[in-house]
Amino acid sequence: MPVLAHRYYEPKASEGTTPRNHCWRTFETIVMRRGPIEFTTKIVPYGDARHVEVQVAVPAGHRVAVDGNAIAVFDTDGARHPSMPIRGIGSIQSPAARVRDLRSPMVGETLVQIGAPRNFWLYAPFDADGLDRFSLVMPAFVIDGMQTELPPIDFTRTRRWQFFAPLQC
Repeated sequence: MPVLAHRYYEPKASEGTTPRNHCWRTFETIVMRRGPIEFTTKIVPYGDARHVEVQVAVPAGHRVAVDGNAIAVFDTDGARHPSMPIRGIGSIQSPAARVRDLRSPMVGETLVQIGAPRNFWLYAPFDADGLDRFSLVMPAFVIDGMQTELPPIDFTRTRRWQFFAPLQC
């Protein structure tokens, strides 16, 4: 019987939703909204490393800017660990993608081909591998001139076993 082990970090926060991954039946992402802007956060593997990925969906007529340059990390006792610097703003979903300056705004548009808002990605190298449970605090965001903050996101290292894995996706 084919069995796969999925190791991932499961997020939880005081608000937002955690949709189930269709193939692996895991909860790896958290989605939060601030007005028309959607923030999707997860920890993703890339090569031998992991990154914090924040996808920002910005519809036409809106602007979003990042008011900071790092993601703060806290353990379960509240002790602060070294912050994770955000590399920049990307328009392609990959930690290796070319990025532009973090201070440049994310200007929304509607992608005519699919009728969806423009997506931007922020990546920060993940440097909390020794922690099984921790919280991430994003920098503030400025949406259409108004500053807003997202609540801390608590992550727990999780393992899930999947039976008959190749048959599910």
